[in-house]
Amino acid sequence: LHRTSAYTMIATVSRARGVSTCPGRGILRFPRVSRTLRTSAVGQQSRQAVQNIIKLVADKDRGLISDAQCVQEVMKAVELLAEESKSLDVIGEGQLSATWKLLWTTEKETLFILKNAGVFGTKSGEVYQVIDTDAGRLQNVITFPPEGSFVVDSALKVAGPRRCEFKFNSATLNLPAGRNFKLPPFGQGWFDTVYMDNDVRIACDIRGDVLVVTRDGPPRTF
Repeated sequence: LHRTSAYTMIATVSRARGVSTCPGRGILRFPRVSRTLRTSAVGQQSRQAVQNIIKLVADKDRGLISDAQCVQEVMKAVELLAEESKSLDVIGEGQLSATWKLLWTTEKETLFILKNAGVFGTKSGEVYQVIDTDAGRLQNVITFPPEGSFVVDSALKVAGPRRCEFKFNSATLNLPAGRNFKLPPFGQGWFDTVYMDNDVRIACDIRGDVLVVTRDGPPRTF
């Protein structure tokens, strides 16, 4: 997910109302690193780095309970992936378009909302990033089961072999009992996909935040 004024507004409201902890979550199933996509282009070092990242984040509740050592080791591995992917067409062949489910992130606004969903009388669920390159569409979604969500819509364009640029269009906070709030996002940015296979994608954005996601089907609309 990427920073918006809407995220900041939600975080501000949450802090004003007090801090609540996120309810316990079930066990996440983490994918194996796929060996069926671009194995000729991706070196052994990169595959090992991805395997290490998956192991490091597997029990960190999407980043909520990551310690400094975990973050440092993940960032070091991501730096290696970024260096090795400089000359690769990482997001070619239409593989980027998908619904991606969050495994781990350093994005502070996302983690704050996940931790403090109780402030809004709900709980945090899955987090998704929907990318549809043909439609030029990006959706960042935090779900609040059974019926709530926070959805940020953006225009998207592929700007290079691993870079996408986006511009925020709208944001909606959907809470239980039909309480819906439109929030005014503004701004734009970019993210680089430094690794992608049939199962896993790893990206870093304009602020240096890292996103580790797993493929969860074709692009959906939330």
